[in-house]
Amino acid sequence: MESLLHWIEIHPGTATWVQAIGSMLAIAIAIWVPYRQRRGQIIDDRKQQTLKTQSTSRRYASLLNDSIHLIRQTRESLHEHVREHRATTGNVIDPASIDSIYARALALETESLDEAQGSGLSLLRTQLGLVSNGLRPQPGWNVVYGERHLAILDAAEHEIAAVAR
Repeated sequence: MESLLHWIEIHPGTATWVQAIGSMLAIAIAIWVPYRQRRGQIIDDRKQQTLKTQSTSRRYASLLNDSIHLIRQTRESLHEHVREHRATTGNVIDPASIDSIYARALALETESLDEAQGSGLSLLRTQLGLVSNGLRPQPGWNVVYGERHLAILDAAEHEIAAVAR
């Protein structure tokens, strides 16, 4: 240690060089640390966005499947009543189930979906809205209303199945 101090004393410019190198290292570290933090934040944000997109896509796929299943089930049950010319008081059509799926479609966030899924969701919302509004049990229900309801369900099933492909 004494020899190092002696060497520094006989070379007076050494302290200036050590200070200059230290200053440059401090500047480099001052630039590198925020860069690394920002880069880490960008990576974390991308991961979060990917997870959100995957979650929304899964919910979208589930919504499509549930919609198709409910519409087919309702259509088949209603078709049986119409075919047999039986009147019903609404036990064939379950507005609460349809409204529940329609509410799920309205609540799904579109910004996490790609363009095709976004337009598919828009179409799904339209069809579910038509089904929800068009299938309300009518007073004096008869086969004519049943056929009208079947037409609504057939159109909705066709449109939603096209989106699901």
